[in-house]
Amino acid sequence: MDALHLAIAFSYEISLITADEGLAASAKVLGVPVQILRL
Repeated sequence: MDALHLAIAFSYEISLITADEGLAASAKVLGVPVQILRL
């Protein structure tokens, strides 16, 4: 499911907000703006 969210954010050029460090790292590699929630 993370890959789908990342693909949508990439395709629509929108930011991703997540608490998942791995997803955030993948977003950064693809150049997707990401905000990491600290819980």
